[in-house]
Amino acid sequence: IVGFSSTRLLSSWYVRALAEDGKRLFVGAPGSWYWQGQVYSRDLVTNDERKTRESPASDDDSFLGYSSAAGEFTGDTSMDVVVGMPRGNNLTGKAVLYSSLLRNLQNISGEQMGSYFGYSVCVSDVNGDGLDDIVVGAPFFTNLNSKESKYEEGRVYVHYQDKKHFFDIDSRTVLDGSYTKGRFGLSLASLKDINRDGYEDFAVGAPYAGKDGKGVIYIYHGSASGIREKPSQVITPEEFPNVDLNTLGFAVSGSMDMDSNEYPDIVIGAYDSERAIFMRSRPVVNITSSMKLSKDVLSLEDKTCTLKDKTKVAW
Repeated sequence: IVGFSSTRLLSSWYVRALAEDGKRLFVGAPGSWYWQGQVYSRDLVTNDERKTRESPASDDDSFLGYSSAAGEFTGDTSMDVVVGMPRGNNLTGKAVLYSSLLRNLQNISGEQMGSYFGYSVCVSDVNGDGLDDIVVGAPFFTNLNSKESKYEEGRVYVHYQDKKHFFDIDSRTVLDGSYTKGRFGLSLASLKDINRDGYEDFAVGAPYAGKDGKGVIYIYHGSASGIREKPSQVITPEEFPNVDLNTLGFAVSGSMDMDSNEYPDIVIGAYDSERAIFMRSRPVVNITSSMKLSKDVLSLEDKTCTLKDKTKVAW
């Protein structure tokens, strides 16, 4: 795929989303059409290609395609895509849902100007209902109601897909960052079902959070009622004493089993340290116990059990 923006300069391309079956590729080009942004969809089997068209000038500098993630949002089994537009909707940001053929399905808007809602997105079935849910990051979100002098703590929104394949913002879950300038939600990654409980999980990066501002990764687990609001694990640079890490969590990737133990692993980027950290998932062991009686009635005279010294005793 080769493209130029309407200014005749090369567009900024981000290869972001590949369908799970490997048959379709979605590409975002946020620099197209005076930074309106553009999305391409290509069938890797037939090479059929679709692309979004130029919008009105009011959408200039909206950055459509800044982030993207493939998922299923129509019920037809074809892979669709959610695309971030962090400067759209009058700078409140927007997440745009497209079908595999780039038919607009739904727009989800941000709530705060300048929060960069849509900077990052990922797809994960966090409530285990078989429908893909959408996670959207707004890393520059500032809690204006806070009594503390904080800003750019960041916020992450979890939008649940209902049986009609619609995302109702009234049923969403909101996760907030706690560090000023921490930029919680700058990166997101689906981890699939990392703890094997039947609900998919995801990771959130906050590259400037932590007591020294060196970055934090948060792991969130799904449940039948949705995402658990308390992280199951918090990963900080202090866990890697032999490596000097800054901006831990600027990028994060998951869902792939890198060491072939049947559990998905995670890779964390720290660009300011020129490092990438590969973390293996440990297997989860589930133990169940049961007792089966061979007889309905136990006889105390029937000594069929033997101790180490070969003494026969009753059970």
